[in-house]
Amino acid sequence: MSTLLNFVFVFLVCLCSYSEASPALTEAQIEQVGKAMANMCISSSGVQRSLITKAMTGEIEDDRKLKCFFGCIMEAVQVTKNGKMQPEVLKRRANAMLPKTMREMILPTIDSCSHIENEDKCELAYSIVKCHFSVNGKNPFFFNF
Repeated sequence: MSTLLNFVFVFLVCLCSYSEASPALTEAQIEQVGKAMANMCISSSGVQRSLITKAMTGEIEDDRKLKCFFGCIMEAVQVTKNGKMQPEVLKRRANAMLPKTMREMILPTIDSCSHIENEDKCELAYSIVKCHFSVNGKNPFFFNF
């Protein structure tokens, strides 16, 4: 759990350093933190890396461990709370923290997928990832494994 707290700390430090002139995080920083978080979530979910690799191209298996991997990532970065997405929070964070190309990719997903609800965090995350691919067909996590 201390690894998750480290990610949250880095996330908050970056958010506090945000200025209007540039986003708080660079693509390289997002990829670095994302890969470390993915490794943590791979470990906690027990998912096979091959399923994640396929999922990042849009070939998403109906696999409980994969769903829980997505749930772990989304919970760690607070995409979801109490069985639903947090669209207003996500839009503020995207606008404050993401480079323009990433914002342009993720904002339509927030608008199109925020209606999805499920008390099961794994199923919720799985549905959001599937919705994201139906909206724009690109890897929603901004990094590769």
